[in-house]
Amino acid sequence: MAFLNISTKNKKGVLADVDRQDYFRLSNSTSSRLTLYNFVFALGYNNGLPSELDGPKESLIREEYVKDQPKRFLYSAAYFAAHEAECMGNLEKITSSDNVFPLADKFANTGFSVLSDLMKKYDDKALALKLIADMDDMNAQFLSDFGEQ
Repeated sequence: MAFLNISTKNKKGVLADVDRQDYFRLSNSTSSRLTLYNFVFALGYNNGLPSELDGPKESLIREEYVKDQPKRFLYSAAYFAAHEAECMGNLEKITSSDNVFPLADKFANTGFSVLSDLMKKYDDKALALKLIADMDDMNAQFLSDFGEQ
């Protein structure tokens, strides 16, 4: 059975802070751990630099709780992007949790660092406005890449 993992350092650090503050409504009492994991995965993936889990790791989510196919697709797409050449000859690699989850953990690990920095800079409302502004910038960039205004 595969697991999505978190470093002990992040569990005792940023995750404990998120739970204590219910930061951005991501605490265990107001959202699922999978929601939190996907948020930090997205932050890490957007950062583009997957990082190794520092020190010991702990299981956060069992594979059976990642039932939603779009979430599994995101992890698989990240794995494919990082291992495209070897996946072209063996597409089963991108459906194997044993292959895909460790890379997702690395992006999530980066995302926990990003989240820790965000928590120091923004309260919940300011973070929401920052993320909306970031989406607007990404949309403008996307449209300009296709010659639209």
